[in-house]
Amino acid sequence: MSFIVPSAGGKFLNGKTAMEMKLNGQIATITGKGEIKDFVNPEGKNKTVWNIPIALKDIDMIFTPNTTNMKIMTEAWGKVVNGEKGIEQDDVVGKQFKINVVKVNFRGNMVDSIQIEPVINEVKTEKIGQSIKI
Repeated sequence: MSFIVPSAGGKFLNGKTAMEMKLNGQIATITGKGEIKDFVNPEGKNKTVWNIPIALKDIDMIFTPNTTNMKIMTEAWGKVVNGEKGIEQDDVVGKQFKINVVKVNFRGNMVDSIQIEPVINEVKTEKIGQSIKI
C-alpha cells in the first residue's frame, strides 16, 4: 500500500509553520469552501481530510482541521439538521479564527499543534438589548 500525502497546493498551517512564521495569536480568514480528500495514512488507514483555504498576514495557506478543531468549528458555525449539529463547506466561508499554538501529545512526543478560537461577532439590538451572534 502506498502512502499518499493530502495536498491542495500552498503552505499548510500546522504547529511548526505557525511557530516559524510567528502566527500564534493571529487572525485567519477562511477564503473558500476548500476540498475534501481521501487518503491513506502512514499506518495504512483510510482517512478523509478537509483542506480549507485561509488568508493571513498577506499570505494564503491551507488549514486541515483535526478532530478537535472540527468540533470547535461545528460548535461555533454549524447548524442543526434532523436533530444533529453538523457543518458544511458553505458554513465556513468568510469566517475568522484566532490561531493558538498548543502543545499536544502525538505518538508519545509533545509537539506544537493548532487549536483554533472562532471569532464570533456580536451585535446588540437597540430594542431588546440582546446579543446576536453573526
